[in-house]
Amino acid sequence: MIDPRLQTLRVLHQRGTVTATAEALHLTPSTVSQQLRQLSARLGLELLEPAGRNVRLTPAALALVEHADALFVRWEEARADLAGYADGVAGRLRITGVATAIAGAGAGAGTLSGRTGAAARGAAPHTAVPGGRTARQ
Repeated sequence: MIDPRLQTLRVLHQRGTVTATAEALHLTPSTVSQQLRQLSARLGLELLEPAGRNVRLTPAALALVEHADALFVRWEEARADLAGYADGVAGRLRITGVATAIAGAGAGAGTLSGRTGAAARGAAPHTAVPGGRTARQ
């Protein structure tokens, strides 16, 4: 979902040359150069400047790399957070009961205990419980 050309720029920053970037990304140097030109055109900024036979990232490119690094970190965090949904182990657990049974439970009604608590702790150890608790607490 993040523009893959940002990853190309990040790898160029890490590797230092178009050839090394191409090798790392399993692309041709021509493809790497094309992606970087496209990114530069899309942003309307010069991202590279010649440095002998190589290229050097401009200050704008270095700023963009910092933002891209943050984007990729957040993207990986989001993917990790959502992995449980794909596996079917994350979601909302709602426990309901008859009003008289809940009233009879007394002060412990808001706590997962007994077989229900054990099942919730075993099946979904990080399930959020009203009051800010999790099933592990």
